[in-house]
Amino acid sequence: MHRHTNPRDARRWLRRLATGINFGWGDDTALMKKVRGHGNFTETVPITLLAITLAEYLGMAQSWVLAAAIAIVAGRLIHYHTMVFTRSGATNGRPVGMILTFSAMVIPSVYLLYQSF
Repeated sequence: MHRHTNPRDARRWLRRLATGINFGWGDDTALMKKVRGHGNFTETVPITLLAITLAEYLGMAQSWVLAAAIAIVAGRLIHYHTMVFTRSGATNGRPVGMILTFSAMVIPSVYLLYQSF
């Protein structure tokens, strides 16, 4: 039995059932948005959480750990809300969400690079 790991996964799966498209997204732009949204999540969140965890383990200040954690959660929520609840996704929410997401990636990455020298 397939387990849904996040709301985007369930929405994508339900859209696939409704359209009968098993692979890719065919000509369905709504399914394309759901597939890319899920892909975007899986491309950014796991490595960012791993970097934050490793940086914390190596001694990064708790305030920076908290800042990175807040940035990844806020960034993903803003990006998700924009992609799901706006017609075209063409609002300020999408770039704001990605800036927060990339900030969450940069904070531990800079610390880890600093620690490596």
